[in-house]
Amino acid sequence: MEKLIDELIRILSVILSTYKELYELQKKQTAVIVAGDMEKLQEILRREDAIITSLGELERARNDIVFEICQKGNLNGDVSLTKIASIGIRGGELLELQARLKDVINDVSQQNSLNGKLVKQALEYIDRSINAIKSAMIQDNGIYKREHSSENAISLFDRKV
Repeated sequence: MEKLIDELIRILSVILSTYKELYELQKKQTAVIVAGDMEKLQEILRREDAIITSLGELERARNDIVFEICQKGNLNGDVSLTKIASIGIRGGELLELQARLKDVINDVSQQNSLNGKLVKQALEYIDRSINAIKSAMIQDNGIYKREHSSENAISLFDRKV
């Protein structure tokens, strides 16, 4: 059982460091979004995808270890780190990792929310800019025609996508 707890602590430590890496990357992403550097944003998003994939693999490994601990420790029902820590083997370390993971996941969530809001604002700005350009391109030749005629508007784009 002690080896399983040691392995769980090792995996949780790797998960913690991976979330910290994701958080740092998301802070860089914020600066890149504000700067409007699309190339760097694409690079950051690729790295973020790789980290998220890695976190998925680590989560599966964590679930496997927890399952084994539950079988050997006769733990049934919903099992939490708190319940596993109550077994007594390195319980303090497990609770410490749990608290640190909660903190960093909260940080990642807040940063992700901020980035989402910034992207939304950027898209709204682009939409307003396109609408302003389109309305400025409508020619007023002083001839009254039927309302919303496409004859007197210049198209911003040549083709529909």
